[in-house]
Amino acid sequence: MTQKSELTRQKMMKSAKKLFFEKGLICTSQQEIADDAGVNRGLIYYYFGSKEEMARIIFEQFDRSFFAILNARFFSNEPDKVFVSIVQGRIILNFLLTHEQMKRFYMEIILENVVTDYSIESVMHDFRKECRYLGLEFNEEEQRLYSTILASVENRMMSTRIIEEFTLPIEEIITIYNRIHLRILGLPEEQTESIINRAIDVSRRITFVNKGYFKVTPEQFVYHFEE
Repeated sequence: MTQKSELTRQKMMKSAKKLFFEKGLICTSQQEIADDAGVNRGLIYYYFGSKEEMARIIFEQFDRSFFAILNARFFSNEPDKVFVSIVQGRIILNFLLTHEQMKRFYMEIILENVVTDYSIESVMHDFRKECRYLGLEFNEEEQRLYSTILASVENRMMSTRIIEEFTLPIEEIITIYNRIHLRILGLPEEQTESIINRAIDVSRRITFVNKGYFKVTPEQFVYHFEE
């Protein structure tokens, strides 16, 4: 890709980020992205194929950056891979509840099935680490099946529909999901509840601060840890 092509691509991605977070994925058209970037709409199809593909790229960049920073900041010396998975889920939930625009974007890409394959692969990556940590031996087919189940439950849980259909507090809903996750791994009830309670304690002590540039570059965020 030439330097000019890369600059054009970056310009379109910047406009897509801004509009997705201002208006939402569903309410943003490809023409609006093109107009904001000052390019012909055909270039969006040429470089990306669709606005949904642009949303997928934005989400995956954010997801990888978020967890890379999170792990480096809090979990670089944490040996318990099962605990790390559980507390990460709670932290990202707290993050989404803090930022309305990111929450809307996250829910829309789930409802539009934009990141289904990525979600399954991400869960499977973590599930393999958990299995190695616990000394469990699931074959490839079993790992993918369990990961698909977990990703499906997680995506369903993170959609707006789950909040509309149930009156349980969101923290109780994610606790039920955590129990499903840990039961699949075969952990006894006492250990399951211990991990969940520890994850709740840590996640409640991590807060996020919006400095104003979040809606344009969601992969950049500031957080602090309350001792």
